[in-house]
Amino acid sequence: MKVYQKYADQLDVLLDKIEWGNRIRSHRTEVESSLNGQAANVLRELAKPLAIWKTGAYFTGQELAGKAIGPLATRANLLDEPVYDPTCGAGDLLLRWSDALSATVDLIATLGRWETLLRGRDLEPEFIAVAKRRLILKAIAKGARLRGGKPPNADHLFPNLQEGDARTASEKPPRFTLVMNPPFGMVQAADKCSWASGKVSLAAVLFEACLKQAAPSSRIVAILPDVLRTGSRYGHWRELVEQKLQVVRVEPYGRFDEFADVDVFILEGVVSAGRKGSVSWWPSAGSPTKMAVEKLFDVSVGAVVPHRDLHTGPWVPFIAVGDLPPWESVHHAQPRRRFSGTRVMPPFVAVRRTSSPSDGQRAIGTIVTGNEFVAVENHLLVLKPHDGTVKCCEFVLQNLKNQRTRDWLDKRIRCRHLTVSVLRELPIWEEIM
Repeated sequence: MKVYQKYADQLDVLLDKIEWGNRIRSHRTEVESSLNGQAANVLRELAKPLAIWKTGAYFTGQELAGKAIGPLATRANLLDEPVYDPTCGAGDLLLRWSDALSATVDLIATLGRWETLLRGRDLEPEFIAVAKRRLILKAIAKGARLRGGKPPNADHLFPNLQEGDARTASEKPPRFTLVMNPPFGMVQAADKCSWASGKVSLAAVLFEACLKQAAPSSRIVAILPDVLRTGSRYGHWRELVEQKLQVVRVEPYGRFDEFADVDVFILEGVVSAGRKGSVSWWPSAGSPTKMAVEKLFDVSVGAVVPHRDLHTGPWVPFIAVGDLPPWESVHHAQPRRRFSGTRVMPPFVAVRRTSSPSDGQRAIGTIVTGNEFVAVENHLLVLKPHDGTVKCCEFVLQNLKNQRTRDWLDKRIRCRHLTVSVLRELPIWEEIM
């Protein structure tokens, strides 16, 4: 991202103004800004949104970095070992780690020690350039000063921060602490991918690659899209991770930031093949209940894909999201369309698949009644009662409206669509009357 070189040049000007740390007082505000959010703000000013989205350049905010890195950076044994960020961007996670590193009054000596401990990689050389300069400014902010002589070239410092693709790294690294916030985009799964095919999360691919490269006993902490924690499609990915990583922390966080509408979670573990961690991918949402939705209902996805399915076959009643008033009952003989695929006989409850943690309700349902088989749009989940009664549908509708359902779903799944498996697991909060 060549346009971002302007920001590296801007940081060089700042370093020159403070003479590499000798006149920090008059420029302290500028230094603090460069360390706390400015890198992301400038990127949004310089680069087009599409370019940011394609590169996945969403830099980690201070609060999220603290939650991810803070618990590790207090452990003295980890601070004496190298830390590596395979998708380091402008260096936010490395900066958070350096909060716990010691700094002497000698800037060159401080940077020399930090160089042995801080490692990173990124596809964008301009990001690496900015990360190096921010680390120098971090040392200055911690009290390090140039003791004399000619200031070194920033690009010659931190040789272990390098341009490159973490997926294709060939060297086998020593034991280290690995911290990462990989891009959130999608890529085509490789032919040899064992857990999925087609388009998959780039974050999942990068995490798997780094996990395979990591030496035994290495500690890993990653900020990952929540779909990897809760999505049905990534079940095999989670199994693969648990084969190689003793998971010790799975912490849902929420939306990444106001500019990246992606919910994320923090994953921490120790590389240790064959030792299963004791931490569940999704936390408990209250005391156990006697039954879940799957004990009373068959749960499925609507079969009609409007933009793909041809209008062939018999004329049948058809329901889509826009036809269904929330929390009410409808008797649908209209509209009708031709459809020869799977249809559902009422009564049943149709639940909107699209569901965000920012929504007032997470599982909005409508009871569908009638005496004809109904074609259902694929943006709806179908809850078909085992006993075939409207009364059971009414009961589960109240269960969906219950605040405890919202709380449970917020912990169980924070991606943008509800899944069949999640609704099957949804607890029944009240006894059937």
